[in-house]
Amino acid sequence: MSVERDLREELISEIDELGRVEFGSEQYKIGVAGVTQLTDRLIELSRLDNEEAKLDIEKEKLDLELQKLDDERKDKKSKNRISALGIIIPSAIAVVGGVSMFVYEERGSITSQVGRKIIDKYIFRVK
Repeated sequence: MSVERDLREELISEIDELGRVEFGSEQYKIGVAGVTQLTDRLIELSRLDNEEAKLDIEKEKLDLELQKLDDERKDKKSKNRISALGIIIPSAIAVVGGVSMFVYEERGSITSQVGRKIIDKYIFRVK
């Protein structure tokens, strides 16, 4: 930061000049007041830089938390879809198998090998 660097250089030059002035004189008191003001401004700039750095860190933490929440939401949706498919697919297979059994009972023939396996599975269990 160039303003801070310039302020530090000015403070150092003021302190050097203050060392050349007679201790306790009016110029010395004015110089001390000037050095005090420069120091206060330098401290305030440092404080503002620290606050800005803290805000940047907090922003990064917030971004990470938002990313984490978004990932958790996506993960939860995926798990819900998998659970729903885990219920729907076996139900659909059972319905298809049941329909195939009724067709088999009416016609006495099976249209596919998958249907044949399902029917054999259920028929042999029933008997």
